[in-house]
Amino acid sequence: MSSLLHFIGDWGHALAAVLFAALGIFVLRRRDDAAEQRLLAAALLLTSCWSLYVSFGGVEKPLTGIGENIRNAAWLLLLFAMMRRNGAARGEPCWRSARSTPPWRGSSCSRHLPISSGGNCRHRAICTARFFTFRWCCT
Repeated sequence: MSSLLHFIGDWGHALAAVLFAALGIFVLRRRDDAAEQRLLAAALLLTSCWSLYVSFGGVEKPLTGIGENIRNAAWLLLLFAMMRRNGAARGEPCWRSARSTPPWRGSSCSRHLPISSGGNCRHRAICTARFFTFRWCCT
């Protein structure tokens, strides 16, 4: 790799580390005791630590991959906690489907076109994400 790209990559990771740390500290300073807030702060600070390690150590070191896996696990844990809270706020367990008709049978909700039609549903990403959380349509 050229030295210019290496220089830009190192300083880019250092800048990202500073920004993620600032955002993580900002989230920690809020007086909200919700578990999602603490998980968000932890994920931001882990991302900052990983980015700082990459900026000084480089991407070739084996701890870079381990740190990246830990960072990704923190973000996934945050997403699962948010998904669980979203279902609990509606009063439904996270394993229960909101509709009984699966999307491949042409189900649709009252606001959108059928999910399986590949039509013009402007919330298709939400519908697809909800499919994987066992909710068959945008609610």
